[in-house]
Amino acid sequence: MKQSIRLLLVAILSLAIISCEDDNTPNGPTLPENKFVAEFTATPSTFSATGGEGAVSGKVKEVTSTGSVVQETILRPEEFSLKLVEGEASDITLDTATKHFTVKAGSASTFTLEATVLGGKSKGTSQRLTIVRSGTLSYKFTCTPTDFTSDGGSGQVTCTCIVSDAAGATISEEPVSPQAFELVLKSGPADAISIDPETKHYTIAAGTEMATFVLEASVPGVAGASQEFTLHRAAKKTPDPKPDPKPLKAGLLPLAYFAEYNMVADGVAFATSQANDASGLFTWQEAVDRFKDVTIDKIRYHLPTREELYSIVPKWVGRRAYVLFNEKVDQTDASEKVSICGETIEGKSDFFGNGDNTCYAIRFKGTKYYSAWVYSYADNKYGEGKILIILARPLKQGDKYSPKDLMKDSFWKSNDENDILRVFPACGQLNPNTKSVDNVGEYGFYWSQTEDYMGKYLMNFSPFNACGTNDALAYSWGKSVRLIQTVTTQ
Repeated sequence: MKQSIRLLLVAILSLAIISCEDDNTPNGPTLPENKFVAEFTATPSTFSATGGEGAVSGKVKEVTSTGSVVQETILRPEEFSLKLVEGEASDITLDTATKHFTVKAGSASTFTLEATVLGGKSKGTSQRLTIVRSGTLSYKFTCTPTDFTSDGGSGQVTCTCIVSDAAGATISEEPVSPQAFELVLKSGPADAISIDPETKHYTIAAGTEMATFVLEASVPGVAGASQEFTLHRAAKKTPDPKPDPKPLKAGLLPLAYFAEYNMVADGVAFATSQANDASGLFTWQEAVDRFKDVTIDKIRYHLPTREELYSIVPKWVGRRAYVLFNEKVDQTDASEKVSICGETIEGKSDFFGNGDNTCYAIRFKGTKYYSAWVYSYADNKYGEGKILIILARPLKQGDKYSPKDLMKDSFWKSNDENDILRVFPACGQLNPNTKSVDNVGEYGFYWSQTEDYMGKYLMNFSPFNACGTNDALAYSWGKSVRLIQTVTTQ
Protein backbone atom coordinates (compact mmCIF):
# COMPACT_ATOMS: atom_id res chain seq x y z
CA MET A 1 0.00 0.00 0.00
CA LYS A 2 2.75 2.47 0.96
CA GLN A 3 4.57 1.50 -2.20
CA SER A 4 1.51 2.34 -4.31
CA ILE A 5 1.12 5.74 -2.68
CA ARG A 6 4.80 6.57 -3.35
CA LEU A 7 4.48 5.76 -7.05
CA LEU A 8 1.37 7.87 -7.31
CA LEU A 9 3.16 10.93 -5.86
CA VAL A 10 6.11 10.52 -8.22
CA ALA A 11 3.74 10.37 -11.15
CA ILE A 12 1.93 13.51 -10.06
CA LEU A 13 5.22 15.38 -9.55
CA SER A 14 6.41 14.36 -13.01
CA LEU A 15 3.25 15.64 -14.58
CA ALA A 16 3.65 18.90 -12.70
CA ILE A 17 7.20 19.35 -14.00
CA ILE A 18 6.18 18.56 -17.55
CA SER A 19 3.30 20.94 -17.25
CA CYS A 20 5.66 23.73 -16.10
CA GLU A 21 8.10 23.11 -18.91
CA ASP A 22 5.41 23.28 -21.62
CA ASP A 23 3.68 26.43 -20.23
CA ASN A 24 3.17 28.86 -23.23
CA THR A 25 1.72 31.72 -21.18
CA PRO A 26 3.11 35.04 -22.82
CA ASN A 27 5.31 37.58 -20.95
CA GLY A 28 4.34 41.37 -20.62
CA PRO A 29 4.61 43.75 -23.81
CA THR A 30 8.04 45.13 -24.86
CA LEU A 31 8.00 49.01 -25.65
CA PRO A 32 9.91 50.40 -28.78
CA GLU A 33 12.96 52.56 -28.17
CA ASN A 34 12.78 56.41 -28.50
CA LYS A 35 14.05 58.10 -31.68
CA PHE A 36 16.56 60.97 -31.91
CA VAL A 37 15.74 63.51 -34.65
CA ALA A 38 17.87 66.46 -35.77
CA GLU A 39 16.13 69.69 -36.85
CA PHE A 40 17.89 72.66 -38.51
CA THR A 41 16.69 76.19 -39.28
CA ALA A 42 18.12 78.98 -41.49
CA THR A 43 17.30 82.47 -40.23
CA PRO A 44 16.44 84.33 -42.35
CA SER A 45 15.86 82.15 -45.36
CA THR A 46 14.66 84.80 -47.83
CA PHE A 47 16.52 87.90 -49.01
CA SER A 48 15.95 90.78 -51.37
CA ALA A 49 18.32 91.46 -54.25
CA THR A 50 20.57 93.41 -51.88
CA GLY A 51 21.45 90.16 -50.06
CA GLY A 52 22.32 90.00 -46.37
CA GLU A 53 23.50 87.80 -43.51
CA GLY A 54 21.96 84.82 -41.75
CA ALA A 55 22.77 81.82 -39.56
CA VAL A 56 21.90 78.13 -39.29
CA SER A 57 20.96 76.69 -35.90
CA GLY A 58 20.17 73.11 -34.94
CA LYS A 59 18.72 70.97 -32.18
CA VAL A 60 18.19 67.26 -31.45
CA LYS A 61 14.79 66.03 -30.30
CA GLU A 62 14.21 62.75 -28.40
CA VAL A 63 10.82 61.53 -29.63
CA THR A 64 8.70 58.61 -28.40
CA SER A 65 6.88 56.21 -30.73
CA THR A 66 3.73 58.20 -30.18
CA GLY A 67 5.41 61.42 -31.31
CA SER A 68 5.83 63.01 -27.93
CA VAL A 69 9.02 65.00 -27.42
CA VAL A 70 10.84 63.86 -24.36
CA GLN A 71 13.56 66.49 -24.51
CA GLU A 72 15.33 68.93 -26.87
CA THR A 73 19.07 69.57 -26.98
CA ILE A 74 20.48 72.63 -28.74
CA LEU A 75 23.40 71.77 -30.99
CA ARG A 76 26.51 73.86 -30.65
CA PRO A 77 28.00 75.13 -33.97
CA GLU A 78 30.86 72.68 -33.67
CA GLU A 79 28.46 69.74 -33.31
CA PHE A 80 27.23 69.88 -36.90
CA SER A 81 28.65 70.61 -40.33
CA LEU A 82 27.32 72.97 -43.01
CA LYS A 83 27.99 72.97 -46.73
CA LEU A 84 26.59 74.36 -49.98
CA VAL A 85 25.14 71.65 -52.19
CA GLU A 86 23.30 73.76 -54.80
CA GLY A 87 23.67 77.36 -56.01
CA GLU A 88 26.40 79.70 -57.24
CA ALA A 89 29.26 79.48 -54.75
CA SER A 90 30.50 82.99 -55.62
CA ASP A 91 27.19 84.47 -54.45
CA ILE A 92 27.20 83.02 -50.92
CA THR A 93 29.88 82.58 -48.29
CA LEU A 94 29.77 80.15 -45.34
CA ASP A 95 31.54 80.42 -42.01
CA THR A 96 31.89 76.74 -41.10
CA ALA A 97 32.96 77.58 -37.55
CA THR A 98 30.08 79.86 -36.56
CA LYS A 99 27.55 78.51 -39.08
CA HIS A 100 26.84 82.04 -40.32
CA PHE A 101 26.35 82.73 -44.02
CA THR A 102 26.35 85.84 -46.22
CA VAL A 103 24.26 86.18 -49.36
CA LYS A 104 25.83 88.68 -51.74
CA ALA A 105 23.79 91.26 -53.62
CA GLY A 106 22.48 90.02 -56.95
CA SER A 107 19.49 88.99 -58.98
CA ALA A 108 17.08 86.18 -58.10
CA SER A 109 18.80 82.94 -57.10
CA THR A 110 18.31 79.86 -54.89
CA PHE A 111 20.89 78.19 -52.64
CA THR A 112 20.65 74.81 -50.88
CA LEU A 113 22.62 74.20 -47.70
CA GLU A 114 23.06 70.80 -46.02
CA ALA A 115 23.55 70.53 -42.27
CA THR A 116 24.74 67.21 -40.74
CA VAL A 117 25.05 66.11 -37.09
CA LEU A 118 28.61 65.05 -36.32
CA GLY A 119 28.14 62.92 -33.17
CA GLY A 120 25.82 61.54 -30.56
CA LYS A 121 22.79 59.31 -31.03
CA SER A 122 21.70 61.34 -34.12
CA LYS A 123 25.11 61.26 -35.76
CA GLY A 124 24.90 61.40 -39.55
CA THR A 125 21.40 62.88 -39.52
CA SER A 126 21.21 65.67 -42.11
CA GLN A 127 18.75 68.22 -43.41
CA ARG A 128 18.72 70.45 -46.48
CA LEU A 129 17.78 74.11 -46.16
CA THR A 130 16.70 76.42 -49.01
CA ILE A 131 17.85 80.05 -49.14
CA VAL A 132 16.08 82.33 -51.65
CA ARG A 133 17.28 85.68 -53.03
CA SER A 134 14.48 87.38 -54.97
CA GLY A 135 14.20 90.46 -57.19
CA THR A 136 16.86 91.92 -59.48
CA LEU A 137 19.96 94.02 -59.03
CA SER A 138 21.00 96.04 -62.08
CA TYR A 139 23.58 98.71 -62.82
CA LYS A 140 23.16 101.82 -64.93
CA PHE A 141 26.18 103.78 -66.16
CA THR A 142 26.18 107.38 -67.34
CA CYS A 143 28.94 109.04 -69.39
CA THR A 144 28.97 112.84 -69.71
CA PRO A 145 29.93 114.40 -72.05
CA THR A 146 30.57 112.21 -75.08
CA ASP A 147 31.20 114.83 -77.77
CA PHE A 148 34.19 117.16 -77.79
CA THR A 149 35.59 119.85 -80.04
CA SER A 150 39.16 119.68 -81.28
CA ASP A 151 40.16 121.35 -78.00
CA GLY A 152 39.32 118.14 -76.12
CA GLY A 153 38.05 118.29 -72.56
CA SER A 154 37.08 116.25 -69.52
CA GLY A 155 34.16 114.10 -68.45
CA GLN A 156 33.17 111.39 -66.00
CA VAL A 157 31.44 108.02 -65.87
CA THR A 158 29.09 107.40 -62.95
CA CYS A 159 27.23 104.28 -61.87
CA THR A 160 23.87 103.71 -60.19
CA CYS A 161 22.68 100.47 -58.56
CA ILE A 162 18.97 99.79 -59.10
CA VAL A 163 17.23 97.31 -56.76
CA SER A 164 13.90 95.85 -57.92
CA ASP A 165 11.49 93.50 -56.19
CA ALA A 166 10.19 90.22 -57.61
CA ALA A 167 7.42 92.08 -59.47
CA GLY A 168 9.92 94.36 -61.16
CA ALA A 169 9.11 97.50 -59.16
CA THR A 170 12.10 99.63 -58.20
CA ILE A 171 12.86 99.55 -54.51
CA SER A 172 15.82 101.94 -54.49
CA GLU A 173 18.48 103.59 -56.61
CA GLU A 174 21.85 104.26 -55.01
CA PRO A 175 25.05 105.75 -56.45
CA VAL A 176 27.92 103.29 -56.70
CA SER A 177 31.33 104.41 -55.45
CA PRO A 178 33.77 105.08 -58.32
CA GLN A 179 36.14 102.62 -56.68
CA ALA A 180 33.53 99.82 -56.95
CA PHE A 181 33.51 99.65 -60.75
CA GLU A 182 36.07 99.64 -63.53
CA LEU A 183 36.56 101.93 -66.52
CA VAL A 184 38.87 100.93 -69.35
CA LEU A 185 39.67 102.08 -72.87
CA LYS A 186 38.58 99.41 -75.36
CA SER A 187 39.57 101.23 -78.53
CA GLY A 188 40.90 104.56 -79.68
CA PRO A 189 44.26 106.36 -79.50
CA ALA A 190 45.54 105.71 -75.99
CA ASP A 191 47.92 108.66 -76.12
CA ALA A 192 44.99 111.04 -76.61
CA ILE A 193 42.96 110.07 -73.53
CA SER A 194 43.72 109.54 -69.85
CA ILE A 195 41.49 107.85 -67.27
CA ASP A 196 41.64 108.36 -63.51
CA PRO A 197 40.93 104.90 -62.04
CA GLU A 198 39.92 106.34 -58.68
CA THR A 199 37.40 109.00 -59.74
CA LYS A 200 36.48 107.61 -63.19
CA HIS A 201 37.15 111.00 -64.77
CA TYR A 202 38.61 110.99 -68.26
CA THR A 203 40.45 113.70 -70.19
CA ILE A 204 40.68 113.90 -73.97
CA ALA A 205 43.66 115.82 -75.28
CA ALA A 206 43.33 118.53 -77.92
CA GLY A 207 44.12 117.44 -81.47
CA THR A 208 43.77 118.43 -85.08
CA GLU A 209 42.42 115.08 -86.26
CA MET A 210 39.04 113.53 -85.56
CA ALA A 211 39.24 110.73 -82.99
CA THR A 212 36.83 108.10 -81.61
CA PHE A 213 37.20 106.39 -78.24
CA VAL A 214 35.24 103.44 -76.82
CA LEU A 215 35.14 103.15 -73.03
CA GLU A 216 33.80 100.15 -71.12
CA ALA A 217 32.45 100.46 -67.59
CA SER A 218 31.77 97.29 -65.59
CA VAL A 219 31.19 95.96 -62.08
CA PRO A 220 33.72 93.19 -61.43
CA GLY A 221 32.21 89.75 -60.84
CA VAL A 222 28.67 90.74 -61.84
CA ALA A 223 27.47 89.18 -65.08
CA GLY A 224 25.87 91.66 -67.44
CA ALA A 225 26.89 94.69 -65.39
CA SER A 226 28.80 96.46 -68.15
CA GLN A 227 28.21 99.17 -70.71
CA GLU A 228 30.17 100.75 -73.55
CA PHE A 229 30.34 104.43 -74.45
CA THR A 230 31.60 106.00 -77.64
CA LEU A 231 33.30 109.39 -77.38
CA HIS A 232 34.03 111.66 -80.32
CA ARG A 233 36.59 114.42 -80.73
CA ALA A 234 35.96 116.61 -83.76
CA ALA A 235 38.69 117.58 -86.17
CA LYS A 236 40.05 121.09 -85.90
CA LYS A 237 38.25 123.32 -88.34
CA THR A 238 40.12 125.68 -90.55
CA PRO A 239 38.58 129.07 -89.82
CA ASP A 240 36.80 130.70 -92.68
CA PRO A 241 38.59 133.80 -93.87
CA LYS A 242 37.10 136.89 -92.31
CA PRO A 243 35.28 139.08 -94.78
CA ASP A 244 36.65 142.54 -95.25
CA PRO A 245 35.01 144.83 -92.69
CA LYS A 246 32.55 147.34 -94.05
CA PRO A 247 31.82 150.79 -92.68
CA LEU A 248 28.51 151.15 -90.89
CA LYS A 249 25.80 153.31 -92.36
CA ALA A 250 24.32 156.30 -90.59
CA GLY A 251 21.05 156.03 -88.69
CA LEU A 252 21.95 153.27 -86.23
CA LEU A 253 21.87 153.71 -82.48
CA PRO A 254 25.09 155.42 -81.31
CA LEU A 255 26.27 152.34 -79.40
CA ALA A 256 26.66 150.47 -82.71
CA TYR A 257 29.49 152.75 -83.87
CA PHE A 258 31.70 152.09 -80.87
CA ALA A 259 34.29 149.34 -81.38
CA GLU A 260 33.72 146.07 -79.54
CA TYR A 261 37.15 146.11 -77.85
CA ASN A 262 39.59 148.58 -76.35
CA MET A 263 42.92 149.44 -77.93
CA VAL A 264 45.97 147.44 -76.83
CA ALA A 265 49.12 149.00 -75.41
CA ASP A 266 50.98 149.34 -78.73
CA GLY A 267 48.12 151.40 -80.12
CA VAL A 268 47.93 149.59 -83.46
CA ALA A 269 45.22 146.96 -82.87
CA PHE A 270 42.16 146.13 -80.87
CA ALA A 271 42.34 143.86 -77.84
CA THR A 272 40.95 140.36 -78.27
CA SER A 273 39.66 139.96 -74.72
CA GLN A 274 37.41 141.88 -72.34
CA ALA A 275 39.59 140.94 -69.36
CA ASN A 276 40.41 143.93 -67.20
CA ASP A 277 44.15 143.60 -67.83
CA ALA A 278 44.02 143.11 -71.62
CA SER A 279 43.81 146.76 -72.68
CA GLY A 280 46.35 149.53 -73.11
CA LEU A 281 46.34 152.59 -70.81
CA PHE A 282 47.20 155.96 -72.32
CA THR A 283 47.60 159.53 -71.09
CA TRP A 284 45.16 162.03 -72.59
CA GLN A 285 47.81 163.48 -74.87
CA GLU A 286 48.90 160.02 -76.06
CA ALA A 287 45.28 159.14 -76.80
CA VAL A 288 44.71 162.32 -78.83
CA ASP A 289 47.99 162.03 -80.74
CA ARG A 290 47.49 158.38 -81.66
CA PHE A 291 43.77 158.04 -82.18
CA LYS A 292 42.30 161.35 -83.33
CA ASP A 293 42.01 159.83 -86.80
CA VAL A 294 43.16 156.26 -87.44
CA THR A 295 42.40 153.45 -89.90
CA ILE A 296 42.23 149.87 -88.63
CA ASP A 297 41.30 146.95 -90.92
CA LYS A 298 40.33 149.46 -93.63
CA ILE A 299 37.82 151.21 -91.34
CA ARG A 300 38.27 154.81 -90.15
CA TYR A 301 38.00 155.36 -86.39
CA HIS A 302 38.62 158.25 -84.07
CA LEU A 303 38.81 159.06 -80.39
CA PRO A 304 35.21 160.05 -79.52
CA THR A 305 34.23 163.56 -78.57
CA ARG A 306 32.56 164.15 -75.25
CA GLU A 307 29.16 164.50 -76.98
CA GLU A 308 29.71 161.14 -78.66
CA LEU A 309 30.50 159.60 -75.27
CA TYR A 310 27.35 161.24 -73.90
CA SER A 311 25.39 159.39 -76.60
CA ILE A 312 26.09 156.07 -74.88
CA VAL A 313 26.46 157.21 -71.22
CA PRO A 314 24.66 160.40 -70.11
CA LYS A 315 26.78 163.20 -68.69
CA TRP A 316 27.09 164.20 -65.07
CA VAL A 317 24.50 166.92 -64.39
CA GLY A 318 24.90 169.26 -61.47
CA ARG A 319 25.74 166.94 -58.61
CA ARG A 320 24.34 163.72 -59.91
CA ALA A 321 24.46 161.01 -62.57
CA TYR A 322 21.38 159.51 -64.19
CA VAL A 323 22.82 155.98 -64.39
CA LEU A 324 23.10 154.83 -60.76
CA PHE A 325 24.11 151.37 -59.51
CA ASN A 326 24.11 151.51 -55.72
CA GLU A 327 21.02 153.64 -55.06
CA LYS A 328 17.55 154.14 -56.45
CA VAL A 329 16.84 156.47 -59.35
CA ASP A 330 13.52 157.49 -60.91
CA GLN A 331 14.17 160.34 -63.33
CA THR A 332 11.65 161.43 -65.96
CA ASP A 333 12.29 163.72 -68.95
CA ALA A 334 15.97 164.31 -68.35
CA SER A 335 17.35 166.57 -71.10
CA GLU A 336 20.10 165.12 -73.29
CA LYS A 337 22.21 166.76 -75.98
CA VAL A 338 24.53 164.39 -77.82
CA SER A 339 26.32 163.89 -81.12
CA ILE A 340 25.53 160.90 -83.40
CA CYS A 341 27.33 160.57 -86.75
CA GLY A 342 28.20 164.25 -86.65
CA GLU A 343 24.60 165.31 -86.00
CA THR A 344 23.51 167.03 -82.79
CA ILE A 345 20.53 165.27 -81.22
CA GLU A 346 18.42 166.69 -78.41
CA GLY A 347 15.76 164.69 -76.61
CA LYS A 348 14.21 163.67 -73.32
CA SER A 349 15.08 160.46 -71.46
CA ASP A 350 13.74 158.49 -68.49
CA PHE A 351 15.88 156.51 -66.04
CA PHE A 352 14.91 153.96 -63.38
CA GLY A 353 16.86 151.68 -61.04
CA ASN A 354 16.48 149.94 -57.67
CA GLY A 355 20.10 150.22 -56.63
CA ASP A 356 20.83 146.57 -57.55
CA ASN A 357 23.68 147.30 -60.01
CA THR A 358 21.30 147.70 -62.98
CA CYS A 359 19.75 150.86 -64.42
CA TYR A 360 17.09 151.03 -67.15
CA ALA A 361 16.44 153.90 -69.54
CA ILE A 362 14.14 155.05 -72.33
CA ARG A 363 16.31 157.53 -74.26
CA PHE A 364 15.93 160.13 -76.97
CA LYS A 365 12.14 160.35 -76.82
CA GLY A 366 10.71 162.26 -79.74
CA THR A 367 13.74 161.60 -81.99
CA LYS A 368 14.62 158.99 -84.61
CA TYR A 369 16.92 157.44 -81.99
CA TYR A 370 14.06 156.56 -79.62
CA SER A 371 15.42 153.47 -77.82
CA ALA A 372 15.58 151.20 -74.76
CA TRP A 373 18.83 150.92 -72.77
CA VAL A 374 20.10 148.78 -69.91
CA TYR A 375 23.29 149.50 -67.94
CA SER A 376 24.71 146.72 -65.74
CA TYR A 377 27.68 146.83 -63.37
CA ALA A 378 28.38 143.11 -63.45
CA ASP A 379 30.95 140.42 -62.69
CA ASN A 380 33.53 140.08 -65.45
CA LYS A 381 33.05 136.56 -66.81
CA TYR A 382 36.21 137.06 -68.89
CA GLY A 383 38.37 137.46 -65.77
CA GLU A 384 38.39 138.93 -62.29
CA GLY A 385 36.64 142.13 -61.24
CA LYS A 386 33.74 144.00 -62.80
CA ILE A 387 32.64 145.25 -66.21
CA LEU A 388 30.07 147.70 -67.56
CA ILE A 389 27.58 146.09 -69.93
CA ILE A 390 25.43 148.36 -72.11
CA LEU A 391 22.52 146.93 -74.11
CA ALA A 392 20.45 149.07 -76.48
CA ARG A 393 17.42 148.41 -78.68
CA PRO A 394 15.70 150.76 -81.15
CA LEU A 395 11.99 151.32 -80.49
CA LYS A 396 9.20 152.03 -82.94
CA GLN A 397 7.91 155.55 -83.01
CA GLY A 398 4.54 155.72 -81.30
CA ASP A 399 5.20 152.79 -78.97
CA LYS A 400 4.96 153.91 -75.38
CA TYR A 401 7.39 152.41 -72.89
CA SER A 402 8.73 153.27 -69.48
CA PRO A 403 12.03 152.06 -67.98
CA LYS A 404 10.02 149.72 -65.73
CA ASP A 405 8.82 147.86 -68.84
CA LEU A 406 12.44 146.95 -69.54
CA MET A 407 12.70 145.09 -66.24
CA LYS A 408 10.50 142.28 -67.62
CA ASP A 409 12.30 139.31 -69.14
CA SER A 410 9.54 139.01 -71.71
CA PHE A 411 10.56 142.35 -73.22
CA TRP A 412 14.03 141.12 -74.18
CA LYS A 413 13.10 137.59 -75.27
CA SER A 414 11.70 138.68 -78.64
CA ASN A 415 12.39 141.26 -81.35
CA ASP A 416 16.09 141.23 -80.50
CA GLU A 417 17.46 141.22 -84.05
CA ASN A 418 18.52 144.88 -83.77
CA ASP A 419 19.87 144.73 -80.22
CA ILE A 420 23.35 146.16 -79.71
CA LEU A 421 25.61 145.14 -76.81
CA ARG A 422 28.99 146.52 -75.77
CA VAL A 423 31.24 145.54 -72.88
CA PHE A 424 33.59 147.99 -71.17
CA PRO A 425 36.22 146.41 -68.87
CA ALA A 426 37.06 148.04 -65.54
CA CYS A 427 40.71 148.55 -66.43
CA GLY A 428 41.45 151.13 -63.72
CA GLN A 429 44.11 153.78 -64.41
CA LEU A 430 47.91 153.78 -64.55
CA ASN A 431 49.57 155.87 -61.84
CA PRO A 432 52.53 157.65 -63.50
CA ASN A 433 54.34 158.01 -60.18
CA THR A 434 54.15 154.43 -58.87
CA LYS A 435 53.71 152.74 -62.30
CA SER A 436 50.95 150.67 -60.74
CA VAL A 437 47.42 150.27 -62.03
CA ASP A 438 44.94 151.58 -59.48
CA ASN A 439 41.24 150.67 -59.18
CA VAL A 440 41.53 147.77 -61.67
CA GLY A 441 38.45 145.55 -61.53
CA GLU A 442 36.33 148.34 -59.99
CA TYR A 443 36.60 151.50 -62.10
CA GLY A 444 36.70 152.16 -65.82
CA PHE A 445 38.01 155.42 -67.38
CA TYR A 446 37.64 156.11 -71.13
CA TRP A 447 39.12 159.23 -72.78
CA SER A 448 37.39 161.57 -75.18
CA GLN A 449 39.34 164.02 -77.39
CA THR A 450 37.54 167.04 -75.93
CA GLU A 451 39.13 169.59 -73.58
CA ASP A 452 38.19 173.04 -72.37
CA TYR A 453 38.90 175.31 -69.45
CA MET A 454 37.34 172.74 -67.10
CA GLY A 455 39.71 169.95 -68.09
CA LYS A 456 39.77 166.83 -70.29
CA TYR A 457 36.53 164.90 -70.76
CA LEU A 458 35.99 161.18 -70.35
CA MET A 459 33.43 158.50 -69.54
CA ASN A 460 33.86 156.61 -66.29
CA PHE A 461 31.99 154.00 -64.28
CA SER A 462 32.31 152.61 -60.76
CA PRO A 463 30.29 150.66 -58.19
CA PHE A 464 28.26 153.85 -57.78
CA ASN A 465 27.37 155.11 -61.27
CA ALA A 466 28.32 155.61 -64.91
CA CYS A 467 28.56 159.05 -66.49
CA GLY A 468 30.41 161.39 -68.82
CA THR A 469 32.41 164.00 -66.95
CA ASN A 470 35.62 166.02 -66.93
CA ASP A 471 39.04 165.33 -65.41
CA ALA A 472 40.60 168.49 -64.13
CA LEU A 473 43.93 167.13 -62.91
CA ALA A 474 44.90 163.55 -63.77
CA TYR A 475 45.84 164.12 -67.43
CA SER A 476 49.04 162.15 -67.11
CA TRP A 477 47.34 159.08 -65.71
CA GLY A 478 46.92 156.20 -68.15
CA LYS A 479 43.29 155.45 -69.04
CA SER A 480 41.45 153.24 -71.55
CA VAL A 481 40.62 154.08 -75.16
CA ARG A 482 37.49 152.91 -76.98
CA LEU A 483 37.33 154.17 -80.57
CA ILE A 484 34.25 155.06 -82.56
CA GLN A 485 33.74 154.64 -86.31
CA THR A 486 33.96 157.80 -88.35
CA VAL A 487 30.52 158.01 -89.94
CA THR A 488 28.68 161.14 -91.02
CA THR A 489 25.11 161.77 -92.12
CA GLN A 490 26.29 163.56 -95.27
